[in-house]
Amino acid sequence: MNRKHPLSLYGLIAVLALATFLALFQANAATATSDLPPRAPIVATATPPDQAAPTGGRIQLQAQFSPAWPWDDVHWQSLWTVVQWYDAAGNWHNVDGWQGSLDTIEQKEVGWVGQKEWWAGQEILGAGPFRWLVYGQDGQLLATSDVFALPELPGGTITVALSLEP
Repeated sequence: MNRKHPLSLYGLIAVLALATFLALFQANAATATSDLPPRAPIVATATPPDQAAPTGGRIQLQAQFSPAWPWDDVHWQSLWTVVQWYDAAGNWHNVDGWQGSLDTIEQKEVGWVGQKEWWAGQEILGAGPFRWLVYGQDGQLLATSDVFALPELPGGTITVALSLEP
């Protein structure tokens, strides 16, 4: 008795079906690709063409944490920073858009330093006086910076340093 196994017939049918499917898939992929419009080559540039020279400046807070900072009780993410401006009548006012928690913290040679940065548009460059306040998680004022003015020139950065004590 020389009988062929029925599974070999099923295997042959499966292979033929797979080959047919792959042939149809490749034909559709080739047609879809040929329908695309031609593209200009991509050219890398040092400065993106839509990005002009800076039109404003930055202010940056660098808040140095005391070596005695209670890290387990007061986390750096819970601190709140506020920039204030001084008016001609002698009053300080919060700048609405320049309030928030620290952006980052990093260990430097002097210890742990938290940073916060804001952008100042060209129309207010050179303005002042301003100051930076840092509040604890309970709303208690922890530190007030020295008075500063915004950068004079576009692209400039003013760095304001202060110390944080528990």
